[in-house]
Amino acid sequence: MATVMVLLADGFEEIETVSVIGILRRAKLNVVVAGVSGLDVTSARGINMVADTLLEDEIASPVDMVVLPGGEPGCTNLQRSSIVHDYLHDAHARGIWIAAICSAPRVLAAFKLIAGKQVTGFPTIAPLLGDSTYVSKDVVVDAPFITSRGPGTAMKFAFEMVAVLQNRQVVKALKSAMLVR
Repeated sequence: MATVMVLLADGFEEIETVSVIGILRRAKLNVVVAGVSGLDVTSARGINMVADTLLEDEIASPVDMVVLPGGEPGCTNLQRSSIVHDYLHDAHARGIWIAAICSAPRVLAAFKLIAGKQVTGFPTIAPLLGDSTYVSKDVVVDAPFITSRGPGTAMKFAFEMVAVLQNRQVVKALKSAMLVR
């Protein structure tokens, strides 16, 4: 079973986090929610979540994918974290998939991870994406990155992660069970 690490920082976007975790767990993937600076994490709109673990305790844990939800100031908090910086650079060096939605692709650009890649994100971050190419699509896959635009595309984003880690048949079955057209 593939393992997915979801990084949570204070100010995360709720829909992009909970819908992704829900879909990945429905797909029978092992999802670990890692708090960047604590176990109790507050969303951009004041919803409190409890992470499964602290990122600093999971540095050496094997994963198949890392997910960065969007939201502000969540992405700013991700970008300011030296632990997140080092973790993502290590993951990238090992060829691990990295998925980022909404404003989170700008974190990848700031960390110099997506140069030369096609990416998407919330439209206002396009100028912040450095040497990558912004694409106006709901979800963009340019291995080993999956990027998406925002709350309205969160389910498509999660289904693409399932397709990459499992297959399109699993996605089809999930969509049917969830009444997604």
